[in-house]
Amino acid sequence: MIDNDKKFYVVVKAIVEYKGKILIIKRSDEDNIDAGTWEFPGGKVDFGETPEEALIRELKEEVSLNVNINGFLYTWSRVMDENRQIIGLTYLCESDSDEVLISFEHSDYKWIEKHEIKANISNEYILDGLKKVNWV
Repeated sequence: MIDNDKKFYVVVKAIVEYKGKILIIKRSDEDNIDAGTWEFPGGKVDFGETPEEALIRELKEEVSLNVNINGFLYTWSRVMDENRQIIGLTYLCESDSDEVLISFEHSDYKWIEKHEIKANISNEYILDGLKKVNWV
């Protein structure tokens, strides 16, 4: 028997670099998922989009940056609750600017050094992904 209540979503995230620094953004304190935590920008892939198209769109919407996608880094998976799972794809990108304008979904941003990732990001699913590519 198929359980139609169970759903999964494909999400893309970007490690955006600019002059040796990495962009992280803080989720809104009112968000119902991971409120107030730091993460990499990105979002859901819409039907009909490639992951790369979705990433370009999401970065424009969330942080108002134009980026070049330099390559794919790793996949990740996160079970959100008994009916919802996220499959994630993380890419390495380069921005031509550090002028960020965050969307309503986030409350802050900062550019950090690579060695500062563990001090700023606490979500284990993000850190586990970064370990796959020896970033932390």
